[in-house]
Amino acid sequence: MRLPPAPGAVVERPQDRAALLRLVSLLLRYPDAGLPAARPELRKAVAALSDGHPRQALEQFLWWFGDRQPLPLARHYVETLDLRRRSSLHLTSYLHGDARRRDMALLTLEQRYRVAGLTPP
Repeated sequence: MRLPPAPGAVVERPQDRAALLRLVSLLLRYPDAGLPAARPELRKAVAALSDGHPRQALEQFLWWFGDRQPLPLARHYVETLDLRRRSSLHLTSYLHGDARRRDMALLTLEQRYRVAGLTPP
């Protein structure tokens, strides 16, 4: 049984959720030359989302992202997501750091993918 939304909650449309997840995945990529070039399309995609906190957060990010040059963007990305263990996008790095345990965790994950019928790259 599905519960009704809480009073005052924003009801998210499924297409908004899919678009939001695609946008976030794009914005979490390393900022190569294609990402700054896509700023106008990113703004349009964010503007097409329904009103709510996710849209406001993305608008705020795009305001910051809007006038940054490629080299400072890349530097910020590396300093935030590559050099800080707590904000790493790689779960095994966050859990194990750069250690032998991380290698074992990656090997275990790869084996689990294979058991499930997936072949990792």
